[in-house]
Amino acid sequence: MLYTRVIDENNRSYAYEHSQSYELLFESVKKEKGIVLSFADVAKDEYGKPFFPEYPHIFFSITHCRGLACCIIDGSECGIDAEMICSPRDKVAKRVFSDSEFAEFEKRQGREREIFFTSIWTLKEAYSKAVGRGLAVIKNVSFYGNGGRILSNFPDFGFRQYMSGEHIISVCTRGNCPKSDLREYYPF
Repeated sequence: MLYTRVIDENNRSYAYEHSQSYELLFESVKKEKGIVLSFADVAKDEYGKPFFPEYPHIFFSITHCRGLACCIIDGSECGIDAEMICSPRDKVAKRVFSDSEFAEFEKRQGREREIFFTSIWTLKEAYSKAVGRGLAVIKNVSFYGNGGRILSNFPDFGFRQYMSGEHIISVCTRGNCPKSDLREYYPF
């Protein structure tokens, strides 16, 4: 299940946003599983991916950005990323987008270009969090659309994307992605 929390714009420090994403996670685990957890229950693997050692069947991912904290809880590997729609960074796109993604990016102008850049970036980040290997794997994954679905060159993973105000939220799970009440977004 996907959970989001709007963060007060007056509390925009990284530490505050980070703590809000974990508080949201702990509240969500309590709601879904009836288990009370805290920071003491979180460990990190060799790549820095957080997990609950006492509850290996609970898979989760957290993210935060200016104005928003999110988490996803699932029964298998999952990842989430959220970003405020931003100006595209052409050098970054050239370096990490696949050839087909970059061609789509190049076709777009203005606001559509900003949204597409943020969309692809958050999809790549969500995938990297799901596989737990950090940003080193983002160049390996490529996205394309088919019939209103976001697909990738890794068919074992499902992807969904949502818009919440000025934020794009991307979710990646092994298998089918959970739906949300948020407005679903399709970048292709």
